Amino acid sequence: MAKLVSKVYGDALFETAMEKQEIDQLYEQVKLLKKIWNDNKDLAELLDNPRIVKEEKIQIIKNIFSGRFCDDLTGFLTVIVDKGRQKEIPAICDYFIGIVREYKRMGVAWITS
Repeated sequence: MAKLVSKVYGDALFETAMEKQEIDQLYEQVKLLKKIWNDNKDLAELLDNPRIVKEEKIQIIKNIFSGRFCDDLTGFLTVIVDKGRQKEIPAICDYFIGIVREYKRMGVAWITS
């Protein structure tokens, strides 16, 4: 199920990036979002807290990311939170990063010395 959710949302974000010709910008911002999400477990816990109403969660997203990320990504995050899919943000980021790399024919190399 999580794979389907990440694909649906990741594809939607990719289509938006293609339409607006902002693939590089969104790619960099999504990589940063993933790092922020992984480094700040308290944020994920806060947004998963059932005692906090959805409107407050959306306002938290707007307060943190507005002006730091493009409006499309901030709006995208508010939709994810509005739909109660905030637990899927890391998977969505991974999927989006993967399809951008595939689209741009970017590979990943591991070097050992």
